[in-house]
Amino acid sequence: MKKILLMMICLLVIPFPARADGTAQPGGPPLSLEKCLQLAFDHHPDLLASVWQVRRAGSQLELAKSSQRPTLDLGASFSDSEGAPRRSASEISVRQLLTDGGKTRATIAGVTYDLSAIRKTAERTWQERAYTVKQAYFSLLRAREDASVAEETVALYEAQLKQAQAFYKAGSSSKIDVTTAEVNLSRARFDLSKASSSVSSAWAVLENEIGTRLPDRNAVLEVPKERGLSVSSLDAAMEEAFSKRPDLRAAEDRVLSAKESLRATARGMNPSLYASGGWGFSGSSSGWNDEWTAGLSLSIPLADGGATAARTEIARADLQIAQSDRDSLRNAIRLEVEKALLELETASQQVKTAEEALRQARENLDLARGRYRVGVGTSLEVSDAAEKYSSARKSLVQAIYDRQVAAASLEKALGKPVEIPKEGTNG
Repeated sequence: MKKILLMMICLLVIPFPARADGTAQPGGPPLSLEKCLQLAFDHHPDLLASVWQVRRAGSQLELAKSSQRPTLDLGASFSDSEGAPRRSASEISVRQLLTDGGKTRATIAGVTYDLSAIRKTAERTWQERAYTVKQAYFSLLRAREDASVAEETVALYEAQLKQAQAFYKAGSSSKIDVTTAEVNLSRARFDLSKASSSVSSAWAVLENEIGTRLPDRNAVLEVPKERGLSVSSLDAAMEEAFSKRPDLRAAEDRVLSAKESLRATARGMNPSLYASGGWGFSGSSSGWNDEWTAGLSLSIPLADGGATAARTEIARADLQIAQSDRDSLRNAIRLEVEKALLELETASQQVKTAEEALRQARENLDLARGRYRVGVGTSLEVSDAAEKYSSARKSLVQAIYDRQVAAASLEKALGKPVEIPKEGTNG
């Protein structure tokens, strides 16, 4: 009876740490997922490169269109030699393509489709970059939650060690309870060190995905709300992905571009008709005179050594490759969507399972601590229950953020548009 009374007094003096249901965040200005997306949009080299690729394609289209526009030239000359009068002349001339059998028109159409494809590819680049930023952000949140769990575990084992030492001094427990608590505490501190290192690594990964350094690695991280995805069936998800995915629409544009390229190449032996005109004047010491000219010129290729036929076969092969690439992408999208749906469903179920496991582990820990208080349990029971509770908390943290990542993965697979941050400068 005296031993039990002594244990109760020790418990009043050395309480166990209170469990934290949330994660204690460091101080500092807050950092949100939206802010990370904005920084990535403004700074990541892949996105900056995609902007220049679109501009380059736009310039290539203007270059192709220039073949349909008139050219204007101005020339002037002056000569002076011994024994001859000085002479000067000026001339302005214009030249315009009238027809080349549709070669230029088909070339322009092909380059127009190329520009459209590059724009859609840039949109897909942004979607993929947004996903990797979300993935890194959720990984950082998870790492911080894991560190919080590790801190709580250290505090729990510190309290257990103090209690075991008090019981040992009172003669109510053996030395092995103290050494067991010391081993558990050392292991918990080791796990805390690893968890802290994981947080630093997660920050580095997030900065890499954003493309720039973040000003404060001690910033409070805002936890984004989970958005439910309404997908009625796999077939509906496939239909949505096939209609929205920018990379698939870009692949279809490349097929159309290849068709126009084949059409332009096949017309390589077509004649070309130009109109030209000019006006000029010349003069010397004997007087000035002017003249104008106007005319048509027709160019008819007779033989090119088989170059046009070879280029046509190359263009035909390019068309087949573009069609195969498009079909292959459709298959890849089908697989990606199906896997994303399954992963989200699995992750959602794992959250429910982890929540129930945590409830059971918490109840088991309370029972073990209660038994230890009244002297009918052992420190080994408390250690085992504490370890299971810590593991259950980490499993729930992982399940929650796995579900967040799975939802982001499904959004990417479906090709859902990613809102461009208002403060962005690209595009």
